[in-house]
Amino acid sequence: MKIRLRTRPSSDTAGPGAPSGDLNRRSVHGATVTFVAQILRFVVSFATQALLAHLILPAEFGLIAMVAPIISLVLMLGQMGLLEATIQRQEISQAELSALFWVNMLASVVLAAVLAASAPLVARLYGEPATVPITVSLSFLVILNGVAAQQMALLNRGMRFGRLAVIEVAATLLSALTGLALAWDGFGVWSLVAMQAANSGVTALLAWIMCGWVPGRPRRQRGLSGLLRFGGDVTGFNVMDYLAYSLDNVLIGATNSAASLGLYDRAFKLAFQPLLLAMTPFTRVAVPLLSRQQDAPGRYARSYVRLLQSTSLAIVPGLLVAIVLSNEIVILLLGRPWAKAGPILAWLAVASLATPLLISTSWLFISQNRAREQLRWGSLGAATRILAFVVGLPWGPLGVAVAGAIANCLVQAPLLCWAATATGPIRRRRLLREGYPFVVAALATAIALRLIQNSALWHGVGYGFPGLIAMGVLSYAVYTFVLACLPQGYRVLREIWQLRAAFRRRAA
Repeated sequence: MKIRLRTRPSSDTAGPGAPSGDLNRRSVHGATVTFVAQILRFVVSFATQALLAHLILPAEFGLIAMVAPIISLVLMLGQMGLLEATIQRQEISQAELSALFWVNMLASVVLAAVLAASAPLVARLYGEPATVPITVSLSFLVILNGVAAQQMALLNRGMRFGRLAVIEVAATLLSALTGLALAWDGFGVWSLVAMQAANSGVTALLAWIMCGWVPGRPRRQRGLSGLLRFGGDVTGFNVMDYLAYSLDNVLIGATNSAASLGLYDRAFKLAFQPLLLAMTPFTRVAVPLLSRQQDAPGRYARSYVRLLQSTSLAIVPGLLVAIVLSNEIVILLLGRPWAKAGPILAWLAVASLATPLLISTSWLFISQNRAREQLRWGSLGAATRILAFVVGLPWGPLGVAVAGAIANCLVQAPLLCWAATATGPIRRRRLLREGYPFVVAALATAIALRLIQNSALWHGVGYGFPGLIAMGVLSYAVYTFVLACLPQGYRVLREIWQLRAAFRRRAA
């Protein structure tokens, strides 16, 4: 039996034959629900980390930080890119889904066993024997992730964003309560291990309950090789991308002091955590939406362009505030001892300006079944970023941030954009035509923010939280106003507003 994206919209899903307006309204709904869920998760996580900092020693946090990158890499390998394969396919049979589930489970069990057996090597790498039991314990997260992976992919494929939001918020909340309760009782680092285990366990349980799909018995399935090749290409790209955004910390830590790495790490989190929070709703919506419109190039192109423009509208003004007021933000949020992180934050925020475009190229490659091209061009782009880190390393954390920003904005993003638009419904000329109003708005907003920062009014009021909030509101207001003054920008704002209004009428 083939499971196809339905041709008639229902309460759960809308298929490729569904009216464009219905798909767009569902996309707005999905992005809204996911954005609210991400905010709730961020608030809970931030509050939890602040409370745990008073209950657990920094050295115990350090033990988890040593193991966490290795766990993340193994989790990525365990997924094998099969989630993207499940979401991207127009049609997929029950037998194929079951085969993917069991392949994913087998890979997860094998990788978990290898990780557990490698625990002594991890301890030798860091010179810290205490990481051995932690690594062995966290290796079971790989298996839990495999248990929930296919169900989460099917929920995403069906555009059931409300259920995904419930799963993620519930897992975050219950894991936070678990960690805080154990930390209060003096379990130290093991409260952090239990918190991660609770997150994965609750996610797996709720995913099975809310998805409702149960795999069949393991059996050999013909035609699975194509899905595995697609998943392998996606995994290869994800690993290269992971290295491109992780090696900077490794290089700085290996060649500079712990204090230097601390400055860079804090600035990195200030720049990228809010960015990822804002990007998640659009990324979750984009691949299933675009995959459903493969047979309608015009609708596909419009959907992609509007998603990218909406992303820019949501993210760029905030990044401009981080660039212009980086020193004030660091001092306000981290304190004056962290003041040297200000310039680093500014350059990391510059690098972040290209991140929405970079992430959106992945939407194109995956939805068009061009994972092999993504792997080839993405590896080349990641290599340029890694090379930039090495070039900037002699100048310390700031040099790495500057070199990474240059590579991101002038090499990696243009390269992947050029490759993604070489074929398919999205053409470079249209992308440039649709994107120029946003470039003009960004330049005008940056100039306005800088003028106000240098004015007597700003120095008289002082920054503080009210000042930063006021500058943030002003940034979005100027950005939107400039867009409204340009014909193409005004059309984009009008269409986004119409989608929002249509969604509100539908919800009512």
